[in-house]
Amino acid sequence: MDSLEAWDLGILYDVARRRQPWLTDVFRAVTVLGDPLALVLVATLGTIAFAVARRSRLAAILAATALISWGVEWGVKALVRRPRPGSVEYLIPLPNGPSFPSGHALCSMAIYGTLGLLLAHELRPGWPRYLAGGAGIALGLLIGATRPYLGDHYPTDVVAGWCAGLACALLASTAASPNVARDSVAGPAN
Repeated sequence: MDSLEAWDLGILYDVARRRQPWLTDVFRAVTVLGDPLALVLVATLGTIAFAVARRSRLAAILAATALISWGVEWGVKALVRRPRPGSVEYLIPLPNGPSFPSGHALCSMAIYGTLGLLLAHELRPGWPRYLAGGAGIALGLLIGATRPYLGDHYPTDVVAGWCAGLACALLASTAASPNVARDSVAGPAN
């Protein structure tokens, strides 16, 4: 057994040993926010809301980020094909697909993170901007954290998902920046 797998299994066993009924109920409820149906709904409603608010660029960025995050998830899963953990009790029905990366962690971080960061672009500077961006990132982190607790993923599946999802969200935020749009039209500064 290599050291990374030993680390993954050690954390899974430790987490399983510390499970509490009340926390299991909370994590079962939170993880649903990262289910594909919930994410499609959030991405669709967010895209429609931006379009109705005449923010078509932001609508397109959110829709593209959602599609890219799903493509990255399934592309990497097809390449890596890591099996799901089988050594701890599952607290939710086990999905059919491979384990790496966690789609809940990746797509939640990408979609909720992007939505929060795009909303932050629309707010005045100050605490509401930080709250919007931070809430999207925090929700992605929380959803990912539910997966090893529920026995569905190794911790490294989740960390990889968070990193890829955060990269998607940060790229989307950068693409939405007014300076990016202006610089791409005007060309580089001398």
